[in-house]
Amino acid sequence: LYQQSCEEYKHQGKSSGSFWIDPDGSGSISPFRIHCDMTEAMVWTTIRNNLSPQMSVSAVDKDGKTALQITYNVTEEQILSVTNRAERCEQYVAYTCRMSRLLNSPDGSPFTWWVGRDSKRHFYWGGSGPGIQKCACGIENNCTDPKHYCNCDADLRTWRSSGQG
Repeated sequence: LYQQSCEEYKHQGKSSGSFWIDPDGSGSISPFRIHCDMTEAMVWTTIRNNLSPQMSVSAVDKDGKTALQITYNVTEEQILSVTNRAERCEQYVAYTCRMSRLLNSPDGSPFTWWVGRDSKRHFYWGGSGPGIQKCACGIENNCTDPKHYCNCDADLRTWRSSGQG
């Protein structure tokens, strides 16, 4: 009834849009809705999460910490059915900050992290990789303050953006 992937919809001549997919055919995984972005070079499958485009994370608990839980509109089994077949997989998060450091760079212990499906803490952000405690601007050497590896680590009173992952 449904195609197994966005790639199959592209081969049918479909353009970008919302589609139902059934990655395992008539197997145990139920069909689910995703967004397909068909470019000339690639096909991107997007699974939506519960975050609004801009969400405040200023509230803290008694220890001064904040946790932001990202959930998806599909099951973990459905997510894995897409990500296991993918050539690349990305999660995009941008952190806009004011006097709120991320990685405490260059020499301190990180103030923030994300937890992946392996339940481990990860201290790297977009444009970076495992074991590299830098944001994209730190890799590209173009941060607001060149002494830090993330724009947010400059701890300025003005709004900045860093921490894409």
